[in-house]
Amino acid sequence: MPDLPEHLRVFDPNAKPAEEPAPPAPPPRTPSGVLGEFFRALVKRLGNHPEIEALLEEYEELTAPPKIEPPPEKSDEPIQ
Repeated sequence: MPDLPEHLRVFDPNAKPAEEPAPPAPPPRTPSGVLGEFFRALVKRLGNHPEIEALLEEYEELTAPPKIEPPPEKSDEPIQ
């Protein structure tokens, strides 16, 4: 009886518990993401050399997803 409204459902003590939804799938791995992980591992292994650290930060800025601006708030004022 899952298609009935809540107030019309009948309690069934023998019913199986509802299954929890599956956790969301991890994001797909991309070449730039794998390369970023490689660079982070390289910096971790070699230490935080300033030049390598600067290149890593620049790479992460270049491969970051675009920032999505929130939609403008609607106002009740008429448009003139």
